[in-house]
Amino acid sequence: ADYPYGHGPQGDVIRIYNYVRLVRDLTSSDVQNEDTLFPEIRLLINYPNPFNPETTIKFKLPHQGRVRLDIFNNKGQLVTTLCDDLLQAGEHLLIWNGLDKRGRELPSGVYFSRVVTSKGTITRKMMLLK
Repeated sequence: ADYPYGHGPQGDVIRIYNYVRLVRDLTSSDVQNEDTLFPEIRLLINYPNPFNPETTIKFKLPHQGRVRLDIFNNKGQLVTTLCDDLLQAGEHLLIWNGLDKRGRELPSGVYFSRVVTSKGTITRKMMLLK
């Protein structure tokens, strides 16, 4: 998929997704040697959590690969897909603004971020408070 590009506050290149911004795409040279300790994907905590109106989701890839990051509600229903793209190894930050795939505001509640790669799947709980 083709996504427009822009520049962040520090001049970082950002990729604009549907309802989400890839804030910073760090190269593998920016990542510490944690890959030897945690060779598979790592979905780190989102911040802030609880959040309103947006939260940053941070994850780390040991290798380049296709990544899908979905948001689900507490009923297990897909709310939106933040990323379905080929990403480089390293840390990635995505900002979710609490909207569904049609751009509608979501109510307060528990949501889950799920990162899927060829190496595995990781899910984390998030709380949207209004």
